[in-house]
Amino acid sequence: MDAGLAAVCGALAGSVATIGAALATGWSQRETARISARSEHQRQRHEARHAAYKALISAAQSLNSVTRGLRHDPQPRDFTPELAEACVAAESEIKEVWLEVVLAGPQNAARAANAIMRSANVMKTATEIIARTQSFQHVTQELTEPSPKTSSDHSPRQPHDFQKKQADS
Repeated sequence: MDAGLAAVCGALAGSVATIGAALATGWSQRETARISARSEHQRQRHEARHAAYKALISAAQSLNSVTRGLRHDPQPRDFTPELAEACVAAESEIKEVWLEVVLAGPQNAARAANAIMRSANVMKTATEIIARTQSFQHVTQELTEPSPKTSSDHSPRQPHDFQKKQADS
């Protein structure tokens, strides 16, 4: 082989090796960037889900603390208008974060959030109805029970009182 051909072959081999190295480096960088982007995307999804789950759990615990007194043998008198208002506020809070969980979470999380939402709605509705019933019963009792007469009452005299007075005179 003469020196010119050897120089051309050497230059060709060097350029092929350089091109191969450049392709391998490019592929490696592309894969590294893809892995980084994927992990960043997963981290962002995880953070959004974590925040939504945390908010839903907090709202559910709020409803739980409101209704804690109703655990053992609840009586109708326990269902006050204040309890109903607190249940409405807790249910409203759950409703706000429920949508975030449904949008951010997978199907299993969405089903769990739906169950929590339905339970909160039932609890809110039940406490409102029972509290209103208690309020109506209280008003009905006040209207039907005779009020105790006091000495300051200026009630009209009964006919028999008038007759007694005439007989005494």
